[in-house]
Amino acid sequence: MQEVAGSTPVSPTIFPSSGKWWPNEEESPLSLAKAFDKEKIFGMQYRRLGSTGIVVSELCMGTMTFGSQNTEKEAFAILDRAFDAGIDFFDTAEIYPVPPKPEWVHTCEEIVGRWLKTKPRDAIYMATKVVGPGHGWFKPPVRHGKTTLDRHSIRTAIEGSLRRLQTDYIDLYQTHWPDADFGYEETMETLTELQQQGLIRVAGSSNENAQKTTASTQASVRKMDRHSRCLYIISQ
Repeated sequence: MQEVAGSTPVSPTIFPSSGKWWPNEEESPLSLAKAFDKEKIFGMQYRRLGSTGIVVSELCMGTMTFGSQNTEKEAFAILDRAFDAGIDFFDTAEIYPVPPKPEWVHTCEEIVGRWLKTKPRDAIYMATKVVGPGHGWFKPPVRHGKTTLDRHSIRTAIEGSLRRLQTDYIDLYQTHWPDADFGYEETMETLTELQQQGLIRVAGSSNENAQKTTASTQASVRKMDRHSRCLYIISQ
């Protein structure tokens, strides 16, 4: 489980114990989906995201293997089982699936987008992410590796995510990997613009530490009016 600031712990994608490709039927994605019954999570609990109007299931369904380790059929089975169990919070990213590779980048959002069209949009809280610099961990296979969190990159990323997810808004839009040397003013200004335009409902961060999350808040406080500024309400 991942601790999420301003909310409850949320779960990442359900992985087999090996964390590798599924070696047998017992560890297949479909078998894992059926295991929801055994784990008795149908009594789902719901929590508010920070002080926002969004109330989500305690469990968030991660999707970062859809398109690499999971086929679309398997992904749909997992997503349907999660939805039927009361999970209404689903997370993806423009850089998914993992590991990040040019040959399948964006496939995850495309799969989730096709599944999303089978459900009432208002019944789902959809989260996705704009990728920042890989800082040597990996070369992001988007925008030819020229990933930063400036206005141009964020605008380009949100347009792509909306198109692939086949929706006109994102409930939770997160920065994915920090761009600390760049500073936070333009990042937070752009997220505020997206929120005011109705393209995102709330913003958050992923793979960010507490010090930098605080810095983003301070940047918003310095630059924008308190009634209109966008703040990170969740840190994954």
